[in-house]
Amino acid sequence: MNNFIMFSIDVFASLFIVFLGLLVLIVAVFYIRDVTQTKHAIRRNYPVIGRFRYFFERQGEFFRQLLSDNYGGRSSDNYLGRL
Repeated sequence: MNNFIMFSIDVFASLFIVFLGLLVLIVAVFYIRDVTQTKHAIRRNYPVIGRFRYFFERQGEFFRQLLSDNYGGRSSDNYLGRL
C-alpha cells in the first residue's frame, strides 16, 4: 500500500510538471505571435495580457444583458434611483 501511494504521488507530480511545461510553452507561443503581428497595437505593446481586452469586449454584451434583465429592462442605476 505504501508503494502505491508513493507511485501515485510520483505520477501526479510528473503530470503537474508536464502541465506547467505545456502552459509555459503556450504562453511563449502567444508572446511570439503577439510581438510579431502588426494588426493590433494593444497585442503588440502588451503581449499575452492584451488578449484579455478582446475577451472582455465579447463578454461585455453578455454582462450588460445580464444586469439589465434583472431590473426589468432598465439599467440598475435607473431602477435604484427610483426607489
